[in-house]
Amino acid sequence: ADISTPSEGLYKFFFNVGDKVGNKLIDKTAEVHLDKTPPILVITTTFPEWVNTKTYSVEGTANDSAAGVKVVKCEVNGVLQVLSGDNNWSGILEKLKEGNNTLDFFAEDKVGNKSNKTSKIIKVDTVLPILQFVKPESGEILLANSMPVGEIEVSASDDASGIEEL
Repeated sequence: ADISTPSEGLYKFFFNVGDKVGNKLIDKTAEVHLDKTPPILVITTTFPEWVNTKTYSVEGTANDSAAGVKVVKCEVNGVLQVLSGDNNWSGILEKLKEGNNTLDFFAEDKVGNKSNKTSKIIKVDTVLPILQFVKPESGEILLANSMPVGEIEVSASDDASGIEEL
C-alpha cells in the first residue's frame, strides 16, 4: 500500500491481511523512520594558500541525528575520493596537481541524503625557485680582492608561489 508521510519522524504501521478463504494475519507492525534531512559537514582542517606537496591531510566531523552518516567524500579536481570514518572523518587527499586544486567535500547519510558541497581551493608548488648569478657570472675567475663589496648581483624567480626571501 502507498502511504504518504508529510514530515520526518518515526512512523508505526499496523497491517491486517486476509485471503479469500478466511486465512488472516493479524497485527503485523512495521516501524519506519522518515529522514529527509542531509547530514551536517564540518571541515576542521585549515587550508593555506600554498603547499609544497601533492598530498594533503584533511579531517572534520559529520553529523546526522536521524539515519546516521554513511560516508564522507571529497572530489579532488573532479576525481572522487572516499575519506575514512563517518562522524569523525579524516584522510589524505592524493593526486593534487601543480597550481590550483578544487576540493569539494560532502557527506551522505545512510538513506542517501547528501550535504551541500563545501568547496576549498589549495594551490600546489613543488618546483624549486630559480636563482641566477648576474654579477659575477657563474664560473667567472676573479683576482683576489678585485670585486668591491656590494657588486654581487643575483636574481630569483618562482612562477608559482613567488619569492619570499632572497
